[in-house]
Formats: sequence, C-alpha cells, structure tokens
Amino acid sequence: LLKTLKGLRPYIRIGVLYTPREVGSQRQLDDIKKHSGQFGMTVLEGSVTSAATLESALNSMLDKAEVIVVTEGGLVSSQFGRIVAKARARNIPVVSTMPDAAEKGAIVSLEINPKEQGHVAADMASRILEGAKTEHLSLLRPNRIDLVINMRVAREMGIEIPFAVMRTATRLIK
Repeated sequence: LLKTLKGLRPYIRIGVLYTPREVGSQRQLDDIKKHSGQFGMTVLEGSVTSAATLESALNSMLDKAEVIVVTEGGLVSSQFGRIVAKARARNIPVVSTMPDAAEKGAIVSLEINPKEQGHVAADMASRILEGAKTEHLSLLRPNRIDLVINMRVAREMGIEIPFAVMRTATRLIK
C-alpha cells in the first residue's frame, strides 16, 4: 500500500485512522509505521474509539495529512462514507485495506480476495468446531491480495495514475 502511494505522488505525511481495540486495525498501523520510513513517510496516528473521537481525529488529520489511510476495523468501516466525503472536500485521497473500499470512494484499496477470505474463515470455523481455543489460533495469512485502483476517483481528484502503478493493480475501476 505504501509502495503504491509513493508511486502515485511523493506523499510524506500520511494519516492513519485505526481502532486500537481491534487487533487487525492495530497491526495494520504497526506495519505502516514499521515500513513508512523506508518510503520517507511520516505517520500521523488517529486513534478511533468512538464516533466522537473519529470526528476529532479526522478533522486534525485533514489539517496535516496529504493522504488518509483507513485501516480495517468495525468503527472506521461503519463511518467510511463520511471519512471519504470529508477528505474529498479537501482533495485528500483515501486509501484503505477494507473490502470494497475502492468501490466506496477510496483511490486505492488493498484487500484479501473475497473467495479466499471465505476459505480462510471456513478453515478457522472448522478448527474451532473441532475444539481449538480461539486464543490459540494463529492469524492465517492470505495467499492472494488484490490491489484495486479507482481510476474514476483519481480522475475526479486530478491525480494521474502512472502506468507503472496501474500495472501492479489486479483490478482497475474505470
């Protein structure tokens, strides 16, 4: 995701909205922080624990960030439309790791293939039904992750997607 962002423009200040109570969301923030330095990016954290903190974190981020990353999490997912609308009003692109984020207005989304996600969920459910304790189950890593670029949103925002970035996408929304 960071490599794709760097391929679009030399973004330096990226805002990350995450939910600290959700392991996946927190892990995505940690990964972004871990790798942002190699791309010359600074991470601005926006911890979201309620609708009120989302509003505050987003408003602060819109004043400082050049791009907003929305991690996958229940609270930020439920408010994704509002996040995109406020960012678009300031001409700040949104990228995300949520399923269907590009279809919902993100310029770029990185998402697990839905078919594979179903297989992974079924495997985990099967292991639980066989008696495995959930706290002992490791997170399964997907084999395929789709990079989706929303060309329509990019065009509307005046962002030209370089051919090299388009080639890395598994799907383009025109």
